[in-house]
Amino acid sequence: MTRYIKTFLMISFWCYSQISLAQTPIDELLLIAGENNPKLKAQYDLYQAALQRIDQHGALPDPTLSFGYFISPVETRVGPQRFKLSISQMFPWLGTNKQKGSLARAQAKVEFERFMDLRNELFLNVKSTYADLYLLHQEMDFKKEEVAILQSFEPTVRTKYESNLVSLTDLIRVQISVENANSDLSILEKKESALLSQLNTLLNRPLTTPLSNLSISEEQAPEASMLDSALSNNPKVLTAKARIDASDEMIKLSEIRNRPSFGIGLDYAFVGKRDDINVPDNGKDILMPMFSLSLPLFGKKNKSIKEEAKLLRSSATYSLEAEIDQLTNAWKQSEFEAEKATLLNEQIAQEISQTELMLNVLIGEYTNRNSNFEELLATQKRLIQLKIELEKVLIQQFKASINKEYLSGSTLKNLVQYENE
Repeated sequence: MTRYIKTFLMISFWCYSQISLAQTPIDELLLIAGENNPKLKAQYDLYQAALQRIDQHGALPDPTLSFGYFISPVETRVGPQRFKLSISQMFPWLGTNKQKGSLARAQAKVEFERFMDLRNELFLNVKSTYADLYLLHQEMDFKKEEVAILQSFEPTVRTKYESNLVSLTDLIRVQISVENANSDLSILEKKESALLSQLNTLLNRPLTTPLSNLSISEEQAPEASMLDSALSNNPKVLTAKARIDASDEMIKLSEIRNRPSFGIGLDYAFVGKRDDINVPDNGKDILMPMFSLSLPLFGKKNKSIKEEAKLLRSSATYSLEAEIDQLTNAWKQSEFEAEKATLLNEQIAQEISQTELMLNVLIGEYTNRNSNFEELLATQKRLIQLKIELEKVLIQQFKASINKEYLSGSTLKNLVQYENE
């Protein structure tokens, strides 16, 4: 496969990916990241540079042209030799250039798989950071809700205090609770700029570029893949396999290099005429075909190249084993995180229901009997915390799912919905 065919396939694949990515607004963020991220572009250029070497290795050595001038002409029977022109071309052993091309393609495959892994990792980071931003917005909304509820308590408590129905401590408690909630909200707002900057860095655009209407729903969770699929399609695994293939091609090339290369050429010598005597073919120029053969008698260099290739193959084999082990462990961890999130979801949802019921009881008691205000504030705070924890569980489920998609080598699409205003 020539460089042009591989480049065409790469561009076709890239365009197909971008068309697919542009189907939803969040995928537009992935498109921006894919087009603008400098680290990804750097790896893509490395892959393109590797493709350039295919044609380089498939070409013949440059022909050699030489010119020689006899300062002291060499006398021959038909006249003195004045100058000589030579041209020669060396040819490697049959199949050498083809094997060099195979090696170059295998090395380009390594760079391509590295590019794919870097792309998937970039998409994973974009979606993970987006999910963190979504969670932060949810926390801010719940904190605003908490502030509004606590502020609504204050006039009632103040009226009861002025009527000597409750002590001053109840009024102070609600005021402190409002201040604490506002302080928490302020911290979350500062954190938002840091997360937004992190996301925009991945997209390689101005750090303060805003996002709006972030949303995630359970229906957007990706379908679970199988571990076997991950072991077959993960780019890190494919990179290790490509390195093994490249080492095998290098070993084959070292074996071919033990064979001689040969060359053909032509010598032309200009001969001057003799003035002292007239002989047949007086001044006739010399034309001499040539054949040369390189003898690979000193094989130490080639032997070391072959040994290097064997060591590289051994290293790639160990890397493949390590990647499979790490991938399996990461997959099991993601499965555990997903299962834990499912259990926590049910548990927290039930506790929210019970806490809301208890809060209604405490509000009624405080309204009618002016009692249990401290417990009422604590229960209200606990309810907000539970709602935030439920959102965190949702994000935990999403991150487990997108991590499994990354491990399985997918493009991580259709996970998070981003809607423009």
